[in-house]
Amino acid sequence: MSSGAIVVSAIVRRDYIIWTLACTIEEFKRLISVLDKANLNYELIWKSSFFDEDDGLSYKEFEILRIALDLGYFENPKKIKLEDIAKNLDISKAAASDLLRRALKKVVKKFINSQL
Repeated sequence: MSSGAIVVSAIVRRDYIIWTLACTIEEFKRLISVLDKANLNYELIWKSSFFDEDDGLSYKEFEILRIALDLGYFENPKKIKLEDIAKNLDISKAAASDLLRRALKKVVKKFINSQL
């Protein structure tokens, strides 16, 4: 998917596939454009935004959180070190640390504010 959207799940049926995607607004627009240009039939069943556009996660922030979660960074004990996440993203350990902290801050802030 050249749009940048991340496939979270796919349910395959005989005549159709239901995709669950995670993407930014811009990635969503690119995806719709690609589908339209390819003359593919699709139906948008549901669209949701977890974050407001002004405080949303960037693609890199989303990606580092996804990788950290998938590879066990948040487990106790950790299954992967920050250095390994940094290598996976081809960035320095310091950049990975900064990116992860910014992403976590946004997620925690959004969660706390939604509980008030």
